[in-house]
Amino acid sequence: MDRAKRLLADPQSQVKLVAQQVGFENVNTFIRVFKSFEGISPGVYKETLLKKESDADPR
Repeated sequence: MDRAKRLLADPQSQVKLVAQQVGFENVNTFIRVFKSFEGISPGVYKETLLKKESDADPR
């Protein structure tokens, strides 16, 4: 899941593509497994990271 988390940190990444890159053929299985490890879905994880970045960058 560490690799998935790093890939999700990229603002251009997509959950479906990250799932494939870390070896999941089915995105729903990836979402379920990610959620079991992290307690939140990969989409929510990604949104949280992007919000933190935007809050830290007060352009």
